[in-house]
Amino acid sequence: ILINAQFPQFQSRHPECTAMAIDQGIIQAIGTREEMESIPASNRLIEDMHEQYLLPSICDSHLHLLEYANFLAKVDCETASREECLQCVHRQVELTPPGQWVLGHGWNHNRWPEGYGNASLLDEISQQHPIYLTAKSLHAGWANSAALAAAGVHTDTPDPKGGKIPRDESGKPDGILLESAMQLVEAVIPPANRDETIRRLQHAFQQLNRFGITSVHDFDTWELFPILQELNKNSALPLRVVKSIPSHCLPQAIESGLRSGQRDGNVQVGWLK
Repeated sequence: ILINAQFPQFQSRHPECTAMAIDQGIIQAIGTREEMESIPASNRLIEDMHEQYLLPSICDSHLHLLEYANFLAKVDCETASREECLQCVHRQVELTPPGQWVLGHGWNHNRWPEGYGNASLLDEISQQHPIYLTAKSLHAGWANSAALAAAGVHTDTPDPKGGKIPRDESGKPDGILLESAMQLVEAVIPPANRDETIRRLQHAFQQLNRFGITSVHDFDTWELFPILQELNKNSALPLRVVKSIPSHCLPQAIESGLRSGQRDGNVQVGWLK
């Protein structure tokens, strides 16, 4: 029983609503504390809400859960200046073992007094870590020399179809990649292993819960489904997830006996994507 709470008054028939009774995750009733305590129960726990508002939680009806989790693991580059962005990257480099990638997202050269960055600025932070930062627009990337080398991008690399590799006066790539040229670096970034993926997802769950989001409809890759099943089995999934089926995975889903609407705890099979 939650007592001493405030509720949005959508209906005048509950003017004295200050308490709520919940049983096994299901709201049983709302009203006064006395009314809630009068409900028969073999076990009762009372929690004081200290006049906080209780609001319905939110369902995000279109989310890429794994993509969001990976995004949260990146350096936040949405800063007021280029120098501030470089400081954020530097802090992450200090926490990252040499040889591992440092990824970031959100920079906006239109907002920065200094304008675009270049590979040399990132090289000053580290040449032992490949560094790659995507722009807020997702139409540009910023890489250091280690990231360019890992992608095989050098002076003789031609601009890919639909993209451009800006160059300095000597013809050397300057670290900015535009449009499809971004894929040259993104293709060589190693994916997170299973343990790291689970850690990232758990962080994403915490963030979503903080926003009041308790259920999502997910449209990410099918590889996420068995991970969600495992977390659900271990009572480590604090979200209800409707998992859509990518069209190329439909035969696999049918062979596994899955059906739309099938639910196991907090995981429900969704529709075809």
